[in-house]
Amino acid sequence: MNHEQVWRELCINAFNNQTEANDFVLFVEGCKTATDNGYAWTTQRPDYQQLLCNIGCSNGAEHTFTLPSETFAQLAQIKREARTEWHRRRQEELKTHLKKTLAEIHPLSDLTQTQRLALIKEFVNAHKTDLGSVPFISGLRGLLKYQLAHKDRLAEWSLSEYILTQNNEEAIEAYVRLLKGILCMQLVYQDEIETNESIVIDIEEHQETLLWRMNPNLSNGAIRDILYSLPSSSVDNTSYRLSDIPRQKEQSVLEWIIQWLTHCLSFLPQIKT
Repeated sequence: MNHEQVWRELCINAFNNQTEANDFVLFVEGCKTATDNGYAWTTQRPDYQQLLCNIGCSNGAEHTFTLPSETFAQLAQIKREARTEWHRRRQEELKTHLKKTLAEIHPLSDLTQTQRLALIKEFVNAHKTDLGSVPFISGLRGLLKYQLAHKDRLAEWSLSEYILTQNNEEAIEAYVRLLKGILCMQLVYQDEIETNESIVIDIEEHQETLLWRMNPNLSNGAIRDILYSLPSSSVDNTSYRLSDIPRQKEQSVLEWIIQWLTHCLSFLPQIKT
């Protein structure tokens, strides 16, 4: 390999958290000394000396290696290009994992509210300090508040795929498990609704948007309990809308008493005339 290929491979390995490659890249970027014609590095480590030669440095003095400014600029550009390519490939890997996770996780429809809240608490404890989870948690809080404000029809959340895939595989599984497994929300695909808003491609970001529909079996009280279980955050209401599907109307206390009395009276013998 030529020095450009060696440097590109080192950068990619560093992005993949390979310790040796990452340490060397940091050494090249952070331990250089400016010279009249470029930069110089001083090291007594044989492995670093060999790598410096491999990326195009000249060994002009004992333990000192130099590189012209033009060549260093080329290496900087190669690193930027390698980072862009690495991010693209990594995003594709995460998108593939998301699709796999969506297919594998199923609703836990037999959960009690107590069990559901306990699982939500586990999720919050694991992700509340994770900055990458802030947009997801904030968006979920917004959906719950939006549903409470619009009680007649089921609410829907247009969730950017990037919010689900911006961290890692473990986070993807946790997000989908919460939405689809614990909260039993429905992922609405494009061919299941009348409009084309369920899955759209952002021209600039090339990110899909997934449409999640509220669980129709969650009462207002259950939604409030879930909302209180999530950490407070700012809410963006632009991602929510109402579906055409009505929610189950909750009975008032008076209606429940009347229904209960009617049920009890039905067991009494009918009065014969």
